[in-house]
Amino acid sequence: MPALFTTTVPDYWDKVATCLIDSYSTAGFLIPDNKPVPAEKRTELYLQIRGSLGQEFNVALYDIRGDGRSSTVTFHRRKTLMNSEANINDARERVERCKQPARQ
Repeated sequence: MPALFTTTVPDYWDKVATCLIDSYSTAGFLIPDNKPVPAEKRTELYLQIRGSLGQEFNVALYDIRGDGRSSTVTFHRRKTLMNSEANINDARERVERCKQPARQ
């Protein structure tokens, strides 16, 4: 999956991941595969949707990598399931909200 955008968030990688998990879990997405690698200061955060027959589909991925007190967030999505520009804008807005200091 090619990256659709990359941005820097002035916070630790694990706090950014928690913020995104909270944001998506209240929006009806499944987030079963948060794969943190603490030794490397990074995590892969997969988003899933549930199909009409109960099957689960990975539709997007956030790759979050820390470097001291800031993190690089890269967003990827599957072309076949989430093609609208609105989905990319929504993902960007969620990351921007995680940059807000008041979210704590």
